Amino acid sequence: MIFTSGGTESDNLAIKGIAMARMRALGLQPVYGLAGIDDEPSGVNPAQAGEHPAIRRPRIIISSIEHPAVAQSAQWLHEWFGFEVVHIPVDGQAHLDLDALEQELDGEAGERTTLVSAILANNEVGTVEPVEELVRIAHAHGVPIHVDAVQAAGQIPIRMRDWDVDALSVSGHKFGTPKGLGGRCWSAVEPRSSRCFPAAVRSAGCAPARRTWPVRWRSP
Repeated sequence: MIFTSGGTESDNLAIKGIAMARMRALGLQPVYGLAGIDDEPSGVNPAQAGEHPAIRRPRIIISSIEHPAVAQSAQWLHEWFGFEVVHIPVDGQAHLDLDALEQELDGEAGERTTLVSAILANNEVGTVEPVEELVRIAHAHGVPIHVDAVQAAGQIPIRMRDWDVDALSVSGHKFGTPKGLGGRCWSAVEPRSSRCFPAAVRSAGCAPARRTWPVRWRSP
């Protein structure tokens, strides 16, 4: 567990840290200077981006209903490192399209995918996503998965070990801790990470287990 200042920092730590560490481990090549070229994170004009067919551009997969803490972190990777951001669609009840995820992870594109990130419980309509199936699909292609459980923690059981999730975000104020306290949970078993999770912490500029914030105690 790495303690953070809240759910937003936890999501940023996971998305940016794991994706960039995996980019290096997989030998993928960033494309710089995309900031301001387009507003849609999923599409970049190769001529504008200076892409070349030989460049193995990194990818990240998120759902189309992610909280801004995840969606904007993925967009940051696109703007500054040229990540291709793929959005998995949902049905009318906000359930992720598992077939679409499977297709996006097949073949050469899947080999360039650094991370899959999915929300556990939607923050607007409350839909609970099929995490076990998402994990099964991602791991079958050798890709780690991050789950944003900020809205779910304290409302439904969180079974990170049973789900075999690689990283999971929570925010303490959702279940009774003082405000300004969040957490990033890492899997103790890291076969898919290529030993990237310690590097992921360094990539995000954080010192694990060494950060503290003063909390003003107020008696009841």
